[in-house]
Amino acid sequence: MQNIIEKFLEYLKTEKRRADNTLYSYKLDLSAFVAFLNTKNVKDFNAATLENLQEYCEKLRNSDKSKSTVARQIASLKTFYKFLLENGYIVTNYARQLNGQMVERNVNRELLTSDEIKRFLACVQGNGTKEIRDKAMVEMLVQTGLNASAITSLDVKDYNGESIVVRQPRGDKVYGLVQQVRRLVDDYLENSRPRLVMRDGVKALFVNYNGTKMTRQGLWKIIKNYQEIAGIKKEITPRMLKNSVAELRK
Repeated sequence: MQNIIEKFLEYLKTEKRRADNTLYSYKLDLSAFVAFLNTKNVKDFNAATLENLQEYCEKLRNSDKSKSTVARQIASLKTFYKFLLENGYIVTNYARQLNGQMVERNVNRELLTSDEIKRFLACVQGNGTKEIRDKAMVEMLVQTGLNASAITSLDVKDYNGESIVVRQPRGDKVYGLVQQVRRLVDDYLENSRPRLVMRDGVKALFVNYNGTKMTRQGLWKIIKNYQEIAGIKKEITPRMLKNSVAELRK
């Protein structure tokens, strides 16, 4: 069954142009579903019954996962089953019959409370190479309201000590940075980035532990790590963090 999941992920990547972090989420969700089917001795998606799918959804609802995570996992299942039917892997799409009222559907509307934001940011601390970088990235995301793609697409030349320039097809946009964020970015450029970049020619402002450009998926994983440290049940994404801060500022 895993080879079919890989074909599905390739389809999402090449034909639907889905982002890396989206593909990563689908892979996690579907791997969990396959693990459940294995406990039922179901070795083929076409052999999975409606009862199997309903029992799996019931298991998700009764877990300690956040509503947004459960909603995403069921949505992933429905998308996957549509692919299975269209490509002849199954005869009947039982996922169509899953009750759409079982979970809250609008994942992106779930926000963090003020207390959760404080707990999350309190965990992004430390003076190590990684922590200095993470503080600069997260605080820049929170202050500017930029999305993960914009943050990870920045080059060193896009920061002038006062502001950043986001390159866009319809024209570049300048974002001024408050003193706290400027201080964190300066600290990163002086004390963290030089330790990470081991070769010439790396233009990216934010880099990973291999010294190459930070990806959206990489930033997603970093935020996920601090979410777990903070003990927050909600699944925090760059978009949720950005939207939560924006809502509190209204």
